[in-house]
Amino acid sequence: MNKINAIVGFVFAAFFLIAGIIAYSTGYIITIARIPLSGTAFIIIAVLVLAYAIFALVRAPKKDKENEQQYQAEVKSIAQQQDASGNVAQNRTTLAAPCTIVIAHTKGALGLVNKLSVVINGQPAGEIKQKGSLHIQTPFAENTVTIIQSNTRATATINVIAGANGTINLKIKAGIGLTIEQA
Repeated sequence: MNKINAIVGFVFAAFFLIAGIIAYSTGYIITIARIPLSGTAFIIIAVLVLAYAIFALVRAPKKDKENEQQYQAEVKSIAQQQDASGNVAQNRTTLAAPCTIVIAHTKGALGLVNKLSVVINGQPAGEIKQKGSLHIQTPFAENTVTIIQSNTRATATINVIAGANGTINLKIKAGIGLTIEQA
């Protein structure tokens, strides 16, 4: 996410710099918020914005790594909370044959930069990206499924009852909010 923001800032700064060069070469005075800026002032501002964009671009991988570590720690924390909430394996009914839980991500405004992590019965089960799905086998009749959204850290939880050799379909809608529902 940080890398995308840095690239957008870099592109914006480059356009700003080009506008300043054009203004400087033509002698045109650019007005921003009723403040007249000469081409020289515009270029100086553009160079500062460009320097910041380059700094952000260089720093982005480190920030992305830090954010990913925080996100994974949050997923682990939610898994531990779910496991400690009394929903441990010895308290659940075991099925004669496993059930498949299919979790589908239908749509989301920020789907391309978003990751959705899935925790089932206190165990991290995987990640889902834009319009993707995850198939999970569960041996338990009572299951708690929690979804964690990477950019907002929003969570959604649903409890489902599974049957032997059955299939449970769940739909996730992620964007500004996060919802999970049985299909």
